Amino acid sequence: MARPLRPLVLASASPQRRALLRQLGVPFRIVPSEVSEASDERDPRRLVLDLALRKAEAVARRRPNTLVLGADTVVACAGEILQKPSDPADARRILRRLNGRWHRV
Repeated sequence: MARPLRPLVLASASPQRRALLRQLGVPFRIVPSEVSEASDERDPRRLVLDLALRKAEAVARRRPNTLVLGADTVVACAGEILQKPSDPADARRILRRLNGRWHRV
């Protein structure tokens, strides 16, 4: 008889990632990583991989023998990585900057 699957551990408090895993029917638990997102990396692809790995490793150290999913999202526009908004006014400023312009998520 097969053992029941242990829930995946999501190293993020992101509502979007929770919704995606629920939609896929994946059992999971949330354990936020609480790692600093500060980085000198200027390449968006490298940055997002580095952040996801750091988050997963931080949670895996606290939860050995557990499958941990680390993920992150980075937005880049005109060669610049945009930071997460600090408040609603900052979010509006960022959205105005992105409006009508090519950007990568």
